[in-house]
Amino acid sequence: MLIDLVVIPYHDWRKISREGVRTRDAHLIEQCMVHPDIGRVLIINRPMTLPEMVCRRRSWKTPGETFWKEGDARLVRIRDNAFVLDYFDRSLISPLLEGKKSFMKAYGRSRFAGEIIACLQRLQMNAVSCISFSLFAADLVATLPARLKLFDGWDNFMLFPEHTPIREKLMQAYRTYEEVSHCWTTNSRSNQVFYQSEFGVKRCFLIPNGVDPDKFSAQYELPSDMNGIPRPIVGFGAKVTHLLDYALINYLTEANPHLSFVMVGQILERDIFRKICKRANLFYLGDKPYDDYPAYVKAFDICIIPYVVGEKEHGGDSIKFYEYLAAGKPVVTARIEGVSNEFGNTLIADSRSQFSEMIRRSLNATIERVQLPERLTWKYKGNELIRLLKTPPG
Repeated sequence: MLIDLVVIPYHDWRKISREGVRTRDAHLIEQCMVHPDIGRVLIINRPMTLPEMVCRRRSWKTPGETFWKEGDARLVRIRDNAFVLDYFDRSLISPLLEGKKSFMKAYGRSRFAGEIIACLQRLQMNAVSCISFSLFAADLVATLPARLKLFDGWDNFMLFPEHTPIREKLMQAYRTYEEVSHCWTTNSRSNQVFYQSEFGVKRCFLIPNGVDPDKFSAQYELPSDMNGIPRPIVGFGAKVTHLLDYALINYLTEANPHLSFVMVGQILERDIFRKICKRANLFYLGDKPYDDYPAYVKAFDICIIPYVVGEKEHGGDSIKFYEYLAAGKPVVTARIEGVSNEFGNTLIADSRSQFSEMIRRSLNATIERVQLPERLTWKYKGNELIRLLKTPPG
């Protein structure tokens, strides 16, 4: 019997449509849509308000075929078996005053839940299961008529500095998920331990991140904006947030003036980007759509992961690590959670000077031909997720 599925992404499908399937939730949702045991899929976008549309210059509509529209709700078909619900939230004041706290209110409104239930009826999705990747949607998930509910706590939101003002709200959201979910999944061992000890989650399963090996092992032309950058090239793809170790980057560019450091990725925290020294051997090429990103990784001579370690981490598991391995590149990384040298071609540094020395060592190293195990693929991770949906508690 096929499983009909309601999915609540963290990065809504509008963003995924623009930027490509590059985040954990997007990869796993994509695997769900093509899994042979899954029937219809309804993806719930976060309600969008007019202030957000104006500030971010974004539409509230997902690209695709309009299947149904009424009032402030719009149902879009993105595949034969997959639909997205867009919802225009007419709130004006709370988004401006409350920030992310307003996300929780938007998800929790009874009118929004009613639209979801109406969509399920129109799509004849009667006995659904639910996967939520959004901590902000806890109140919504609590009200949905799903037979099984799975929460993916992909990162520990209590460790994000910007979440300090809404800490108690987030704690309550975690507690709600503990009450209404038949199991949790997460991407790191430290998250698993935290959820079990802090919230008493008995069924919390570890599903680390993965990669599409074919995408990163393929051959690509050199991106035009990398023409003329002197080699050797030390490259990294990263969102510029508090997790990026700007002091380490500054050390590396100063200590290795003969190397070119190429960086691609979104700037999400401009104060962090301002702290990165814009030396002549640092080339920031902006953000790239995910379909274009593998060509940059393949053009790097060495790939690095210059992230903060210890208390500043957030219980993550770097997708970049698996992508670099799949591309067959030597990797030098800080000792963040989830990295390992068991797959070869990886050096793990415990200091800035060691990181720099390992980069120089990697330039002369022989690259091993590595066949990544199937368990590192997104297909395998998706199968694990679906298996949990098919295994009720007991």
